[in-house]
Amino acid sequence: MKVLEHLLDEDQVEAVGDAAERVVELVDAGDVDSAQVALDHDFHVVDLRVIARRSLEDVAQLPEGPKAVAVREAAEEDWDYLVGLATRSHYASRFYLDRGFPRDRCDALYQAWMERGLRDPSRTVHVPVVEGEPAGYHVLAPLDDAREGHGELVAIDERHRGRGVGVALEVSSMRLLAGRGALTQRTTSSARNLAASRLHERLGFLTEKIEVWHHKWYR
Repeated sequence: MKVLEHLLDEDQVEAVGDAAERVVELVDAGDVDSAQVALDHDFHVVDLRVIARRSLEDVAQLPEGPKAVAVREAAEEDWDYLVGLATRSHYASRFYLDRGFPRDRCDALYQAWMERGLRDPSRTVHVPVVEGEPAGYHVLAPLDDAREGHGELVAIDERHRGRGVGVALEVSSMRLLAGRGALTQRTTSSARNLAASRLHERLGFLTEKIEVWHHKWYR
């Protein structure tokens, strides 16, 4: 089992609240025995995590998305917008779904997540721009020891969805990671986020694993 503190950093744990009252278990979707043990001990299934991966060898050949969308790194003047977008873009996540987490604490979690991305020099926040205005974000983690890139948090402004902004943002992020020496990129998304799954498939990502989040509260 994995306790919440192992999954989040100190600021995020503080934002979401006291972790001593709950246990989080993440198991492979094919691990029937572990799933049965979780159910026998009154854990609740709250989400499925989809993990996909692709090589970055051919990113130069990928379509760039609409010409009306430019992508750049976040600037200081974007911070208020990005934090605000983060607190309203992840309502389908397991934190909001689990009613044991107060809504304001979930908002604070995603605020802390975005602020970490903006303040940590080892991370990059990519921002798509439409008609001079920011239209989303993609928080990129540092490369791991295997030279794999990973996006930690991504959202498209609801006013700009369905217009190719996600394609432009993802491809730009892939090229940035490749330019930094990444050999592969890994994505993780909720099975409820069908738009993300379709985008990843369109860009050549292959699903490698599905994991199940189980939550349990002690009160």
